[in-house]
Amino acid sequence: MSLERFGAGSTKPSISTIGADQFDGFHPKERLRSYLSSIGGCSESSLVHSLPTQLLFTFKTMLVGPWGTLGNGKSMPLPSDPKELYELDPEEYARNGKFKIESTPGLRFLNKTAVNTGSTDPWMLCSVTQVEETKQMLRMVPILIATLVPSAMIAQVNTLFVRQGTTLDRHMGNFKIPPASLAAFVTISMLISVILYDRCFVPVIRKWTKNQRGITLIQRMGTGLVLHIMIMVIASLTDRHRLSVAREHGLVEKSGQLPLTIFILLPQFVLVGTADAFLEVAINSSSSTTKRRKA
Repeated sequence: MSLERFGAGSTKPSISTIGADQFDGFHPKERLRSYLSSIGGCSESSLVHSLPTQLLFTFKTMLVGPWGTLGNGKSMPLPSDPKELYELDPEEYARNGKFKIESTPGLRFLNKTAVNTGSTDPWMLCSVTQVEETKQMLRMVPILIATLVPSAMIAQVNTLFVRQGTTLDRHMGNFKIPPASLAAFVTISMLISVILYDRCFVPVIRKWTKNQRGITLIQRMGTGLVLHIMIMVIASLTDRHRLSVAREHGLVEKSGQLPLTIFILLPQFVLVGTADAFLEVAINSSSSTTKRRKA
C-alpha cells in the first residue's frame, strides 16, 4: 500500500500538467478542446514536449510576492489605477508564447510588489502578470483544504471497505470474490461517469449556462463533495446494518462470515468512482488551467 501511494504521488501531479501542455493556448481550436475535455487527452495522440522553464520562474514569483510587499508596504502606496502598476509589454509575452494577465481586485496587498519604485532589483519588483500568478496559486489553498476530507474518504476504499468485505459472504457460485477486487468498480464507474458527463450532461447543460464546460470547475467540485457526503452516509448505514446482523448471530467479538452478500458494499464503491469523475477531474482540470495560464 505504501509503495502504491508513493508511486501515485509521483504520477498524479504530473499527469494533469503534461495533459495541459498538449493543447496550444494560442490556437483557438486547441484551446477550446482543452476546456471541453474532462481528461485532457493528447491531440492526435502525439506528445508535445515543453521545456521546464516555468518551474524556477514560479518559485521566484511566489517568493518575491510577499518579500516585495513587505519592502514596498510602507514606502509606496497603491495607485488607484491598476494600469499604473509595472507590467511588461504585450509583445514580450507574445514573443515568449505566454499570456498577459490583467490585474484583479482580490488580494490587493500583493499588488504593492508591482509598484514601480525605480528599483531594478528583480527580487523587489514584479510585473502584474507575476503578481496574478501568485494570486492564482494562493486561491488554490482553500480548494486544497476543502479536499482533505474527500481524500481521507478515498483512502477508505483500500482499507475500511476491504476490511468490511472480509466479513461478508464472498461466494458467487463456486467462485470466491477477493474483497479488494471490488475496487475495480471505482475505476469502471469513473470511466463511465466521465463519458456520460462529457457526451450527455455537458451538451445539455451548456444550453442553459452558456459555459463551454457546462458548469464551472467550482460547481463540479461542489457536486463531487456532495457525492462524498452521500458516500459517507451510505457507508455508515451499510456498516450499521452489517453490525446489527453480526450482533444477531453473536459474531461481534468472534471472527466469522456474516450471512450478507459482499455486494451490499457495491453502491459505495460505485459512488466513489462517480464522485471522482466530478471532484478529482475538476481538481486536475483547475491545476491544468492554472498551468495553461502561466504558460
